[in-house]
Amino acid sequence: MVAQQDEFETIVSTTVIESLLNTLIETGGVSLCLAATGARPEPIVLMEQHQGQALVMDLSSVDYLLHHLQGGAAFYLRGQAQGKVLQTPLLQLTETRQAGGRFLCCSDYPASLEVLQRRESFRAELRMGMVVSTGLYGGDAEIEGELRDLSQDGCQLELPLAASGLLAGAASPLKLAFTFPDGTYFEVLGEARHQKTDAERHLLRVGFNFVECSAEQERQIWYFVCEIEREAARYKKEEQNERQPSPLFALPSKRSGAGELLGRRDVKRYATPMARRLVKVAAYLDTQLLSLQQGSDIDGRQLSRYADRILGLHEEDREALLFASRCLSPEPLIVRHGIAVAVHLLDFVGASMPRELRKAIVASVLFTILARRLCLRCCSRRRTLKLSIERRSVSMSSCC
Repeated sequence: MVAQQDEFETIVSTTVIESLLNTLIETGGVSLCLAATGARPEPIVLMEQHQGQALVMDLSSVDYLLHHLQGGAAFYLRGQAQGKVLQTPLLQLTETRQAGGRFLCCSDYPASLEVLQRRESFRAELRMGMVVSTGLYGGDAEIEGELRDLSQDGCQLELPLAASGLLAGAASPLKLAFTFPDGTYFEVLGEARHQKTDAERHLLRVGFNFVECSAEQERQIWYFVCEIEREAARYKKEEQNERQPSPLFALPSKRSGAGELLGRRDVKRYATPMARRLVKVAAYLDTQLLSLQQGSDIDGRQLSRYADRILGLHEEDREALLFASRCLSPEPLIVRHGIAVAVHLLDFVGASMPRELRKAIVASVLFTILARRLCLRCCSRRRTLKLSIERRSVSMSSCC
């Protein structure tokens, strides 16, 4: 069943392959990489498998690669499951359909899987300009630093020299808290394994191993690794115009005046100052929808934050906010609709209602929009799978 190949094990058992692929489908942490020199893995969604027949994928996040894939370009899938890194042999697309703005595709079913045990081999390095702030907590002490690289097993941080005291006195794992530019927040426990002093920059480079990770935390870490690799690839000059930005890095970590530049959004496209401030909520909904497509959950902290933002804008200038809700034409329809419903409902209930209740109403509307989009996606998946099965049945009948 298993043949050794350097550091990989080649799995050919159909039962084991089906089990491992099911794990990838459940976790959502899958990357696609073209079989070409210099190609980098891009995160996608593996939706379903039909044993011995086909894999069904959502390739909306890599739509710029579709012309290569539909032209017969070979690719492989890579993901993390059951404590292992999995990789398929070279595959090719057999069918592509567009449904509800999504690109749903089928490929050959892999005859084998390659399993790599050394997860640290997949270490994603952050390039200059990619800033992920990291808090290090132990007891009552708190140190702020930056993430330099990330793997499934651990990470490397840049910390001020003052962190040496906290590291030396740590008798138990320390809490690491990552905050990505779009506001995504993630906590994990880690143990310091090695450190190196950068005397010129007055910094410590400290390597941590993650400990006591849950299955959900492992899935999130793998997603972060894929997104860091994806964003780092965009820094190559020849690829900047082809690759879509990672949602994790879509928003800047700092504000730039009243305009609040939002990642690659051109705020000049929005008609009023209030619209340019409201578009921050639109950016949140955009990135949260993308995160849901990757299998993540709705972040309650961020949802509360942006509900409070809408409420604050309404209290500041309700008329300007009502007008601004009609000036978000560059945003997707579902995002515009969600914001407009929240703003008009808030205006309808008036200021007599307690503030916390009004905030809860806004949060409920935003949550409903996100949940509705996720439901529509699931329905789209079921329709696509049904069509795929029916087509294959017709094809087999014709052959008979």
